[in-house]
Amino acid sequence: MQINDLFSFLRSPSSSDTNIDNRPSTVITKTFFRVLVNATYINRLSSALELQGLSYAALKPQIEAVIEAQQRKTNYGDEAQRAALEALISITGDYQASMAALPAVLDMAAAKNMDLESTAFLVARALTGSSEALRRYGIQVKEGANQTEIISAIMAVFGGRAEAASDPLVQLQNT
Repeated sequence: MQINDLFSFLRSPSSSDTNIDNRPSTVITKTFFRVLVNATYINRLSSALELQGLSYAALKPQIEAVIEAQQRKTNYGDEAQRAALEALISITGDYQASMAALPAVLDMAAAKNMDLESTAFLVARALTGSSEALRRYGIQVKEGANQTEIISAIMAVFGGRAEAASDPLVQLQNT
């Protein structure tokens, strides 16, 4: 059975179902789709890590622990965080700095109501020496600042904002 055939089968109406959202086939389709989306983000992150000579399989416990901890206290789901982490790693080429920057990215995105992946690109560029864009967001970084100083500067302005903006209903959808 091809994937399109599977989707067609799962979408087919059942004469006994009156509420389309509660049909078993709808629930299965939604679950299957979520698994595919999740796998896509894991593959993207894995590819970014491999380009740095690292393995997602080896780093999975550490990565997923950080993502899960952030997901429990913010509105950002695992897929969005993996996309942000992939952007950070792809641009900086530095896994450790990217992991350290992820909470700052979440806080800045929440505070400025920005897309998480776009915020990750902005922060990653700053971590690689192009920090002038941060000034537009009220973040002052001295010339030649190292990655730790840049992350600290972001946290000084936006620290805790992702958690403060969390919505329990959004968090329930992220589980």
